[in-house]
Amino acid sequence: MIQKVITYSLEMNDIKEFKPKEGFKEMFEVIETAADVFVNWAVFVGVGLPWKWNSRLKWGIEDWNSYFQNIDSHTYLVFNKKRLVGYFELELQNNRVVELKFFGLLPMYLNEKMGGHLLSLAIETAWNIGARRIWVHTCSNDHAAALNNYISRGFKLFKEMEEEEDVPEKAELLEMTNRFLSNYFDLNSHGRA
Repeated sequence: MIQKVITYSLEMNDIKEFKPKEGFKEMFEVIETAADVFVNWAVFVGVGLPWKWNSRLKWGIEDWNSYFQNIDSHTYLVFNKKRLVGYFELELQNNRVVELKFFGLLPMYLNEKMGGHLLSLAIETAWNIGARRIWVHTCSNDHAAALNNYISRGFKLFKEMEEEEDVPEKAELLEMTNRFLSNYFDLNSHGRA
């Protein structure tokens, strides 16, 4: 379905601009995961499907493996009271620029007031791995509080763009998900049916 989508690009150029949510360090346990296709796919789908994230739904296993071989990407699983509640992915780019590539909570935790805390954790992690600049994009399809959350944590808007995008409907999202799972099963079943 073609619809107008506004994409907002935001940046933080100095750690002094960071406005962390109080208590974020105590709220979570974080585990950086290896470049694992299935884990990364599962959190991307689990967090992103409600917001119609689809860029990586089109990827096959070979695309994921190529990404991990060619891009310096770090995925962090985030737990609260031993429950997986969300994740974030940081992509290290040239000149110590870090893109907060993906970030979010699993749908069942959206009403628990964790978004600002999780974003604070992601930002702190980016600074701790040596960022000199952090940037992120969000869009009008994301959670209604997303843009304000980024701004509240200290990000500044540097670009706004409106485009028509082909946003998949539920059936197409499920078809892409099933295609990946079928491929994954075929590659990993070792002849067992």
